[in-house]
Amino acid sequence: MTRERLLILYAVVVGGAGWFILLLTPQPPTSAFALLLFGLLALLLDGLSFRVPPTDPYSMRGVALLGAALTLGPAPAAMLAATTGLIFGLALPFVYRRPRTLYALIARPLLRSGVLAMGVLSGGVLASAISGLELNDPLFTTIGSQPWWLLLVCMVACYSLVLQFGRIGRELLQGGKSGVQTWWRSAWRVILLGEVATLPLAALLAAIFSQLGPFYFLLAGLALLGTSAVVRRSTMNYQSQRRSVRELALLNEVSRAIIRSPLDAEALCDLVYREATKIVDTSSFHLGLFEGDRYTLVVRVQDRVRLPPLIVTLEAGDGLIGWIKQTGRSLLVEDFASEMSSLPARPRYQSDRPPRS
Repeated sequence: MTRERLLILYAVVVGGAGWFILLLTPQPPTSAFALLLFGLLALLLDGLSFRVPPTDPYSMRGVALLGAALTLGPAPAAMLAATTGLIFGLALPFVYRRPRTLYALIARPLLRSGVLAMGVLSGGVLASAISGLELNDPLFTTIGSQPWWLLLVCMVACYSLVLQFGRIGRELLQGGKSGVQTWWRSAWRVILLGEVATLPLAALLAAIFSQLGPFYFLLAGLALLGTSAVVRRSTMNYQSQRRSVRELALLNEVSRAIIRSPLDAEALCDLVYREATKIVDTSSFHLGLFEGDRYTLVVRVQDRVRLPPLIVTLEAGDGLIGWIKQTGRSLLVEDFASEMSSLPARPRYQSDRPPRS
């Protein structure tokens, strides 16, 4: 079974399990207006997510979801988390013009929503087990009570852990052990500072909604969105500076790793891909070998999904790849739309979504 199919199977099983458990959980009567406010805030925070290549976007949506749990209860908040996660996941391929594959349109949104539901619901189950109260007991939403604080602590811990284990499983299927290590090295600071450290703000958000009303909640939501925008910008600036400092050192490490590698073409191609991931965003990555008229894509990654190798017939001078084969020269295209007339050859796309650069 290919990595792509394993990834789809993982997404369906894990995401489906989250929805199955959620649908078996009793839902108490809940204010539709409150659900709408918390859900809208969660979607807007998702829209201000910050991406750290080569990993997925991260956001402060957990503050809104945990705030909903402390205000409405764990079960309604878990349903809200699953619904908003599914909506945002379905919108991603269209908003960011990603390939509309089975994984992007169905499997990935299902995984995202199911994991979010389990993250919220597991915190409520743990708090219920420790306190001896029912999951939908009103004491869990009584501001300042002992069960309320217990729910907050359990929510922060369980939500954080479940999300990371979901990501680890996906990264393991996409890139193996080295993929998990690469993801963790590049993302642990952002996860800790941008996601986990901000979760206690959910207590403030819940208290404002319960004691001051919707108007002050909207003001707090605007402040949270502003904070998220600042965190996003700071993260991007930090990553840019950090990347500049590390680039030369990493290039040196890559050179040494390739020199020490075994003389096996396929293993060397995998090594080049793994080492390139440390330097640039390799969510879409091709590495091919020429042999006569054959061009073999040994490493083929599209939107973080490892696809099986592909062999095509390629004559010298046929498209940009054929031009590279014929001349032995490198080529950098920063914008196909503006540089098309000056390119040394016309690109021959084999994708419904050709690259812009």
